[in-house]
Amino acid sequence: MKTDVIQNIAIIGAGQMGYGIGLEFARFGYPVNLYNRTQASSQKAMELAQEDLNLMVKTELITAEEAEAAYKRLHPY
Repeated sequence: MKTDVIQNIAIIGAGQMGYGIGLEFARFGYPVNLYNRTQASSQKAMELAQEDLNLMVKTELITAEEAEAAYKRLHPY
């Protein structure tokens, strides 16, 4: 359930758990900023998010269009 009160989500430390939390918010329509200490960590978070979304599409939990939209709502920093 999306609320109009929350407009942006910030995940500080998008490691193994953080990226997944951010991904769930992105799936439900929220723009998500993923903050990490290094660019490499941010890139890894995005790769993991893409892998998870691909698995969700493969197992028919979401459509390819929903996966693409969620991925576009993730913004690594």
